[in-house]
Amino acid sequence: MQEQIRIESPEDLYSRSKFQEEVDFSSQSGRKLKLILQAYQFPEDKQIACGISSCRTQHGRGFLVLTSDGLETNIGNRCGKKHLGADFDYERNRFKAEQRRIKNRLAISEFREDITQSRALLDSVIERAKPIQKRKKQLMREYPSSWSEAKKLSKRRVNYIDNEERLKLEDARALHKELNVQLGFSKWLNREKPTVSDLKIRLEGLSAINYDFHEELVVGLQMPLGDLMALTDAAINDMSDASLDKWRKHIQQVSVRISKAEDMIIEMGKLTAPANVLKFQYLPGRYAPDDEHLNRHLGPGARIKLW
Repeated sequence: MQEQIRIESPEDLYSRSKFQEEVDFSSQSGRKLKLILQAYQFPEDKQIACGISSCRTQHGRGFLVLTSDGLETNIGNRCGKKHLGADFDYERNRFKAEQRRIKNRLAISEFREDITQSRALLDSVIERAKPIQKRKKQLMREYPSSWSEAKKLSKRRVNYIDNEERLKLEDARALHKELNVQLGFSKWLNREKPTVSDLKIRLEGLSAINYDFHEELVVGLQMPLGDLMALTDAAINDMSDASLDKWRKHIQQVSVRISKAEDMIIEMGKLTAPANVLKFQYLPGRYAPDDEHLNRHLGPGARIKLW
């Protein structure tokens, strides 16, 4: 593995024994770029001149490089592409890929060393989620059509029941009383033709309706982390760059996904609470208006028109 060099100021460059502030890269010199050793970035008030003798452009971002004859100098990010062309592009891409690989392996190593707390928290969340998931499956079996309608509301990001079925007499009376309408009930009913939507019934926990605790926590987290801990250091060192990228992204999401699962436990608890489940009766397909009862209530000559 390439030496990891710390460059925090221009002095860190100048203090290196092989460093030259100005180096000739002309075709006559025969000198080539061999390796990029490290990247640096300095504030605007500490910019330095490019080490390419034909350039010398002031810059804050660049690279410490090793030449084909063993010298070191610094090259600006844009200067290198302009003066050294494809050789610089190739080496910069190689260097960035190597640095990414080093960071990925370090992230994985540190996570494996400190995984105890994450695994304990994950196990705790899984145990808390089990009865919630069981209750969810039970309700899905008992109220398949209601669950489907609730999913539609969630997909549309609506948290209240927007059912345009006419209200039953009992619900209409309750709404009339709640609104404290001065107009008599029968006249108000015939004029306003209230629907379920007018009740403004809010379903709690809809954001969790599509969340699958087993898939997210067991399949998505617990099992992969078990696989990661079973790997040897040698196996990790031999991983492809794509695999290292995948593992780094996965472990970076562990705490985020556990936190989301904790939120979903709360929301699913609201969704499956008995008081909330009672509201399912007002969902489309379950709520049956009793128009004949309403018509009898209003008496002859005052039948409500269907719409």
